[in-house]
Amino acid sequence: MSRSRIDRKACRFDESGNRPIKLAFIIDSTNEGTIIIIGRGQQSTQIEPCGLIIIIERGQQSTQIEPCGLIIIIGRGQQSTQIEPCGLIIIIGREQQSTQIEPCGLIIIIGRGQQSTQIEPCGLVTLLQYYPEET
Repeated sequence: MSRSRIDRKACRFDESGNRPIKLAFIIDSTNEGTIIIIGRGQQSTQIEPCGLIIIIERGQQSTQIEPCGLIIIIGRGQQSTQIEPCGLIIIIGREQQSTQIEPCGLIIIIGRGQQSTQIEPCGLVTLLQYYPEET
């Protein structure tokens, strides 16, 4: 049974000094690989068995996963199958599901399982979990 862990890094306070700004969320799933999520928009990473995902909150690039499907992420609006005013992302692994982001950005990732979490008003992320078949 694979366990996922959320590693919270790159946290800082805003100018007023009282509200934490989450800059980077790293979701590490044992079997799947790694997903990196950035609230203020930066890099990305890949997940091995199920595909790869790129998420940029402020809108940057998008990418496609090799074996299972493709994923598009938009923060402020780039290119994707369906993009709302603020942005939306679609991720496809073994299953299909699309989601629209709220004010700033959210993402949903689907590989072999489904789960989503929320990171502040600046974006939300979903982490991939792998459920191996019992033989």
